[in-house]
Amino acid sequence: MSGALPQPAMRISPDEVGALFITVWKQTCDQMASAWYWQRLLLVHATSVIYGHEANDGDRDY
Repeated sequence: MSGALPQPAMRISPDEVGALFITVWKQTCDQMASAWYWQRLLLVHATSVIYGHEANDGDRDY
């Protein structure tokens, strides 16, 4: 097993590099947004379970 990566047979154009970067960036942003959403949902749920009715009594702004 060699640690060296195989060299590409063709050179990649700057346009292809840009398109790949944008694709990876968008996927990363989508994953981060999804993870943030689920983390936030879990946090709100855990807060309401821990504090019971205090978290939902209407006089707090969250």
